[in-house]
Amino acid sequence: MASSQCLWSTSVLALLIGVAQGAPPKAQEKPEAIDISKQVRIEFSEGLRSPDDTTHEVFVTLTNTSKTNLTGPIAVTFDSGKQTEFVFDWYTDTLKDGRQYYGLVDLNEALPPNQTSRRRKLYLKTAEKITDADRAQFEVPLRVVRLSEEHVESKTPVDEQVAGKKYDRAEFDRALSIQDRIADELIRTKEGIGSVGLGENDRGELTIKISAHRRGTARNFPSNYEGVPVEVAVAGEFTFMNGGPSGTALAAPSPAGKTGVKAGGGTKTLAAPTGSVGQARSRYPIPVPIGVSTTNEEEPCASGTLGCRVVDRAGAVYALSNNHVYAGENAAVIGDILCQPGTFDVVNCDITATTNIANLTQYVAYLFVFNTTADSPYNYVDAAIGITTPQNVDYQTPTGAYGIPSREIVRQPQIGARIQKMGRTTFFTRGQIDALNVKAVIDGQLGPTYFDRCIQVNRVTSGIFGGPGDSGSLVVYQDGNRPVGLLFAGSSILTLLNPIDVVLQAFEVGIDDGSLDSNGQPLPFSGSKSGRMGVAVGPRNKGIAPRR
Repeated sequence: MASSQCLWSTSVLALLIGVAQGAPPKAQEKPEAIDISKQVRIEFSEGLRSPDDTTHEVFVTLTNTSKTNLTGPIAVTFDSGKQTEFVFDWYTDTLKDGRQYYGLVDLNEALPPNQTSRRRKLYLKTAEKITDADRAQFEVPLRVVRLSEEHVESKTPVDEQVAGKKYDRAEFDRALSIQDRIADELIRTKEGIGSVGLGENDRGELTIKISAHRRGTARNFPSNYEGVPVEVAVAGEFTFMNGGPSGTALAAPSPAGKTGVKAGGGTKTLAAPTGSVGQARSRYPIPVPIGVSTTNEEEPCASGTLGCRVVDRAGAVYALSNNHVYAGENAAVIGDILCQPGTFDVVNCDITATTNIANLTQYVAYLFVFNTTADSPYNYVDAAIGITTPQNVDYQTPTGAYGIPSREIVRQPQIGARIQKMGRTTFFTRGQIDALNVKAVIDGQLGPTYFDRCIQVNRVTSGIFGGPGDSGSLVVYQDGNRPVGLLFAGSSILTLLNPIDVVLQAFEVGIDDGSLDSNGQPLPFSGSKSGRMGVAVGPRNKGIAPRR
């Protein structure tokens, strides 16, 4: 005891001497997170929903039970060592001690006494399977913490595009600049070129990838452009991936699409089909899942894919697909009925055997190739939206596909990233990103169109990633279901996507994952999270039809 007292006195003396000499005492590091669980009440609603036995979702809100304002950022976290974790999402990050957290009250926001936060959906992953019997008794072991502002400000975004690659950002940007210039020259001056993008060769080196229509066109290219290697593949011509008069041949409709009476405005009149991925061409009861057959009912005998549900700043929800699926390559009228399934997928293309799910609200108009190709404009988006309701269109795919898309989108797509989609024709498929910043020529109903800033996809296993009728499919990362693109065109081998952030920017909407606000309404889109996209985005297309 005497020894301890002596040490304590010596420490105090050393501190006093240090202060007297002008040396400030060492500042204690601020904690990253302060536990405020005793000042709030955590409330769950709708119970635990489980797309599978180890992946779960639950809605959560916080109510301030203290007598003072609680300022953000406020988050929920698990105790260290628990066998439950968050599935990565827009609001998820990690503390230095390894604990994950999920933000509920943002920086510069406050939660006054007796007030309840917005309702957000937590995505959880458990190490052990949870059966139906155990689900009702399952407890989510959450703590509530206030994060330090220093912690939030220190979370700089990771450059996903070059993370783990042989090349760095400077090398990527240099190769991108060369590819962009060469691509424009080849697309406009050399016949038989389908696409030119920036990808990788088998050694992981940045490579200019060229797709040609025929073998003859694939010859006579240099081995490199300004030191960037070149690879040429024969992939055929690119076409829009819908089916019917304005697209290519489709697979026959499924038997489930042959009967039924039209249900307008959200009236259920049919028994539910199985709901599996193999029923994507069938007529579904409302709310219809995403990733299934759809079209504009004025389009004679055609079908595409309902990509996903999106939400605007006012909380209104829309069905998202392509222009050529919902707006007939600029030919549709605002207010047209959008139906499910597409008219091709019912007997005799009879629209009375489909269900009204939305009304065309807005589309990005195509800019077609002029007579002088040197003056022809590039398109950046092939997309359209239709006003709908949560009662008509759901926010998740049929059982057996990827499930619910994340609200967080991919702004820095990486070459080689593993992706997946659910579509009307080829159903649930997986692939990988083959090239970025792709310039391509698409053969459309009204003539060829040029597209720029596309993402090019290859199938990982045998077969193709997307086929005729898959146009409009939302493509997401296999890791976390983060949306990366909207499928719109393809060839016999390759598939093309528009970057999803460009699509969403065109309409000022965000992905709707089913999250609700404190009033039980769809959580409004609140703007894009800042961050460098990596691949430059061109100006938004002109000719967007007005929203009403």
